[in-house]
Amino acid sequence: MAERPLLEASGLAKAYGGVFAVQGVSLDLVAGEIHALIGPNGAGKSTLIGLLHGAIPADAGTVAFAGSTLDGRGPAGRARAGLARSFQRTALFAELSVAEHVGLAIRAAGGRSFGWWREARHPELAVLDELGLGDVAHRPAGELAHGRQRLVELAMVVAARPRAILMDEPFAGLAPDDRPALARRLAALKSRHALLLVEHDMDVVFQLADRISVLVAGRLIRSDTPEAIRADPEVQRAYLRDED
Repeated sequence: MAERPLLEASGLAKAYGGVFAVQGVSLDLVAGEIHALIGPNGAGKSTLIGLLHGAIPADAGTVAFAGSTLDGRGPAGRARAGLARSFQRTALFAELSVAEHVGLAIRAAGGRSFGWWREARHPELAVLDELGLGDVAHRPAGELAHGRQRLVELAMVVAARPRAILMDEPFAGLAPDDRPALARRLAALKSRHALLLVEHDMDVVFQLADRISVLVAGRLIRSDTPEAIRADPEVQRAYLRDED
């Protein structure tokens, strides 16, 4: 029997002024996978992430996580259930150290001892080691290059030990030299956290994704393997329209 999806969305819809940003979207996220959500500019991808995260109330549809409904819960309630989100823009305190940022995230999550670092005296350092940030643990976050600041933000999300993470364009604004390091970290994370990834960089998407869903004009037109998506004429036409 196939494993039940960790995150399940059914019939999600959101309209603004009578115009649908998202219409009748159903998709799921399975434990241990990176599921990429792609589409032309204005397709509704960020709106869909907001609906899944609970920051945007849905006009219709349902969201379930680990077999329980999330309907009626906001972002905090969904985070407590194990569904976290990272954002496009960097928002760190320049003078706080990297370790202090992660320590704050651990305390905000309730200060729980989480599995593989249960015996660690300094759990924030264990998180930073996982993200390759141990060497800058005690440096002010404001001193770091943008690429490493993005990793600090990811470490703060991981510190709460979510079962799934919604990621809205994590590679946005990164220099080309910073992209491989983030890609490696995301690939390593999927063994502990299912990832739903919104991303415009198609090289990154096809490198990382186990499955890809394509959103066009608020509707999901296909969800399939990277190989099938790459060869789909309708997907190719959608991107050609976006590039014209």
